[in-house]
Amino acid sequence: MTTPVRYRSSEEDSGRWLGFPFRRGDVVISTRSKSGTTWMQMICALLVFQTADLPAPLAQLSPWLDWLTAPQRQVYDHLAAQRHRRFIKTHTPLDGVPIEPDVSYIVVARHPLDMAVSLCHQSDNIDQERCPMLSAC
Repeated sequence: MTTPVRYRSSEEDSGRWLGFPFRRGDVVISTRSKSGTTWMQMICALLVFQTADLPAPLAQLSPWLDWLTAPQRQVYDHLAAQRHRRFIKTHTPLDGVPIEPDVSYIVVARHPLDMAVSLCHQSDNIDQERCPMLSAC
């Protein structure tokens, strides 16, 4: 098995996947930002829970494993406590995630120009002074 590529930014580190204890049946949702991540997480939630009345907020049900706002151990422990089929969010390309035979991988792509327009609109709505506080972990 090859070692995954490590992708790092001020907000993300794909190295957090190394050593992650996958379970049989886990689903990894790999999308670039602004490419339908939340949409795909919701589709997975509806399939897993078979109801729109979800037991917790989507971000708790499907955490972003490689986002640096929460300590790695905390994210691992949160996922270990889940008893439902886990579906885990990442913006890391698949070559940065360990590939396991009993895990399903969903990749969603979007035209890069559409992504750029969406990202521009999102950045207009972000409190830029708060961003450094979010990635302080």
